[in-house]
Amino acid sequence: MFEGLRKPKALSVMVVTLLAYGCPIQAIVQAFGLDERTVARWRDRAGNHCQEVHQAVVHQRHLDLVQVQADEIRVKGHQMIAWMGLAMMVSTRLWVGGVVSLTRDRSLADRLLAQVRSCCQPLRALLVGRDGWNAYPGSIRRAIRSKVKETAGRLPRLFTGVAAGVQRRGDQTDGKETRGGDHAQDGGGERWNKHRSCFQFLMEEPCSIPPLPSA
Repeated sequence: MFEGLRKPKALSVMVVTLLAYGCPIQAIVQAFGLDERTVARWRDRAGNHCQEVHQAVVHQRHLDLVQVQADEIRVKGHQMIAWMGLAMMVSTRLWVGGVVSLTRDRSLADRLLAQVRSCCQPLRALLVGRDGWNAYPGSIRRAIRSKVKETAGRLPRLFTGVAAGVQRRGDQTDGKETRGGDHAQDGGGERWNKHRSCFQFLMEEPCSIPPLPSA
């Protein structure tokens, strides 16, 4: 981040901190006598550095997320509207993912949930809290499921994995581990209800069937 920097490092850190808290670039230019292009370059370099650190530290599939809150923010800019998708680990308030898109479509949810998966430990239960946007259930299924090639004439293998629940705000839903396939659990019955909860199965590692005890 500081490679090739001609100004004092303390000044660069101060400018980046002000930008992170929403200070306009024009105000920084007037206060510190810097060129607007210099401030913009420091902002971009700091953003790239933070992204690299986040991917190297957080996106290593070592977090037991337990519960994640996903949401979108509508951002109004100069002659444009953008959407920010954000995901937070509820227990620690750690931001695990964030994406930006000009449209609020399925691609936004897919990229956000892909980042969530890159942080989550395999074989762990995960509850995803979300709003009423109907793109989330399908995006969760595409993000955490692994396709398995079946061979005709052979018994299917067993897979261990994670049950990921998607919860609409205001519902009371508990994520429970499942084994053996994709199904929704609600009072013992199987059903799919996008307004309540759904559970997907994360197929990660095949496990062999233990041998039967000898008579």
